Amino acid sequence: MSQPGAFASAMKCNCPPEAARRTVLVKQPTVRPKRVIPTQCSYTSIASLRRRVHKQQCMEITQQLRQAFYMGVLSHQRSLVQCGEELVMINHMECAKELFYQLALARFGGGATMAQFGEAGGNGGIHIQTAIAQALQWEDDLVLSEDRGELASLKANRGRSTDDIDGNGNDHGLLQVNETNHNLAHQVTSCLIDQADMLEEYFSIRIERTNPVDDTEDDKKPSPDISNNSENTLDAVLTGLPVLLDGHCPQPHGLPIFLLRLATQVDWSEELPCFHGICKELANYYAMLPNEADDLNAYVQHNLFPALSYLLLPSKQLSRNGSYVVMTKLSTLYKVFERC
Repeated sequence: MSQPGAFASAMKCNCPPEAARRTVLVKQPTVRPKRVIPTQCSYTSIASLRRRVHKQQCMEITQQLRQAFYMGVLSHQRSLVQCGEELVMINHMECAKELFYQLALARFGGGATMAQFGEAGGNGGIHIQTAIAQALQWEDDLVLSEDRGELASLKANRGRSTDDIDGNGNDHGLLQVNETNHNLAHQVTSCLIDQADMLEEYFSIRIERTNPVDDTEDDKKPSPDISNNSENTLDAVLTGLPVLLDGHCPQPHGLPIFLLRLATQVDWSEELPCFHGICKELANYYAMLPNEADDLNAYVQHNLFPALSYLLLPSKQLSRNGSYVVMTKLSTLYKVFERC
């Protein structure tokens, strides 16, 4: 200590500089999703919808998401991410809806690989009319059980899903469906059958008939009215759905509602509203999240967030509706901790 400046050198502060303290090092995601190149399409309606997405894009949020780090799940719909110095709370479900809508638009016209159910010819697919009827009946029974105070017993006996419905429409202990729900399920299925060719060609949604009608027989016999004969829809089977995002599997429990909304919430009379509606319903279904907490955190961290970070073109609406909220800055947090 006899040398000049020795004491000052020995007592030199080793604290990191202010700039270094503003950044928390979080491990970056290891898997970056592949870039999706939009398909070539001559439809002016699709070109218009794609231009609308770019026009509504918020460049500030886009730049922040491209450099964001995942922190963790806060709730079923919200998670925390770090964008530079800022801690941001995002509604990952609403962001996922925008993402899958954009992916459905980009893959329009055969750009999506089709994930097939079961074997060719409808064997092992999802029986559409039965699945929709079961979902409608479950909702009715749920309301009645709440009124009667029997909700717990109904949930205990639920134990049924689309896995119980085979391509032959066999009843594996399913709910007893009333006439109203049966007729509604028939009408919905009839609508989807009418649009089956278009759904498969443009959106990779395949609907097959397990007992297709022979065209030669149709020439000999008068064509039955499909709206008055439910037997014409009982053999309709969903055998394929599009792969909008590699590694992502939509939730099975949401499939009946997706089919119901696909038939009832889409304007089939005009081209642009029709394509927009189908993409929107695909997005709503594919954005459904796992119910279990452990599965949810793993899914958001390893599947959803990397896609949101690298593929999403976020709209200005995200910041307006509370889906993208800056909570605080790291520099502000450090000042709070220093006072403690």
